[in-house]
Amino acid sequence: MRAIRLALLAAVAAPLTGATVASAQVTMYTMQYVVEANQVSPGPPPATTQHFFASRVFAQTGIDFFDCWLTPPFPASQVVFEYDNFSGFEFQSGAYATQAALLAAWPRGLYRFDLFGGFSPAQMLSHSRVAEWWPAVQPTISAATFNALQAVDASNSLVIPFNSFAIAFPATSGTTRVEITDLFDSTLAYSMVVTQPATSVTVPAGTLEAGRPYEVAIAHVAMLADFDPTQPGNPVVAVSFERVTRVPAACIAPPTCIADFNQDGGVDGQDVEAFFIAWEAGGAAGDINQDGGVDGGDVEAFILRWEAGC
Repeated sequence: MRAIRLALLAAVAAPLTGATVASAQVTMYTMQYVVEANQVSPGPPPATTQHFFASRVFAQTGIDFFDCWLTPPFPASQVVFEYDNFSGFEFQSGAYATQAALLAAWPRGLYRFDLFGGFSPAQMLSHSRVAEWWPAVQPTISAATFNALQAVDASNSLVIPFNSFAIAFPATSGTTRVEITDLFDSTLAYSMVVTQPATSVTVPAGTLEAGRPYEVAIAHVAMLADFDPTQPGNPVVAVSFERVTRVPAACIAPPTCIADFNQDGGVDGQDVEAFFIAWEAGGAAGDINQDGGVDGGDVEAFILRWEAGC
């Protein structure tokens, strides 16, 4: 399941009702509407191709319920959340072909969260969603930036520019979130959220690793959030609408260590032996100083590099 973000947004346009004196430690109820585009070549991002609804019940210090259900307005069916590593419950719908299909399946109206089966009495919260306020523009990566992301020098800072957007009523805040995922192991290498208006983020030098492939996800997020004083702990109730553009990126490979001539991970006498075999053969591998010939200058250049190590 796609990670469901907590830097969310939300709109509370109708009274929130909750009915218990339970001591549950729920701190946030969220609903998200997300549309995504994959930009795989220079130029404007393509039309969105991924559309989904997601929701979460989050507990900052642990949750004492065993089950959570979400009952949406007709025609959507009641759904059961998955338990999320003791921090709450989460749900994500399947993909819809269009934004219109997503909104038809998860329409405006009253959404009800039911939590039960644990140590606290059953708890219910209802929230009425009455409007959509997606950012008007998809996050846009220029051709120059797209090309630059295909050969990132990890030793330098990386500026990722994007277009800004203005929030629309009833949203009360807008942000842009930039996340960079390492595709080798699916770990999050970088994450930053900036408040709109904003046009770039700067990834510090050394954040990424040379020779590894990455994916940059840029999300414009419009949000409205409110507290529900009727619920134990006054949790936040949040609804967000997000436009996400995903862009491939790659760090250039680390420089070759000339001193480790046999590439065994160490610098020792075996590298000297390997170098002289290549040098005597007169091939390109023996042209250490890259002057187009194999001669005494290459011996001097190699010895200097070998003494210095990698």
